[in-house]
Amino acid sequence: MNTIVGALLKKISKAMVEDLEFKVCIVLPLLPGFEGEITEKTANVMRIQLGWEYSTISKGQDSMIEV
Repeated sequence: MNTIVGALLKKISKAMVEDLEFKVCIVLPLLPGFEGEITEKTANVMRIQLGWEYSTISKGQDSMIEV
């Protein structure tokens, strides 16, 4: 699991157990800071990073949403 996701989930779980008010606001840029367009053949690294971000947040058993 991503260490940032793990830390956030630990904090959220603790707040739930202790019945504390806790808010999380996650801000991500629309696209990573790479030059070029996402549709270009040379944008493989950008597409890979976007895929990892998507998986970390919302896809799979270790995703933030699933946990």
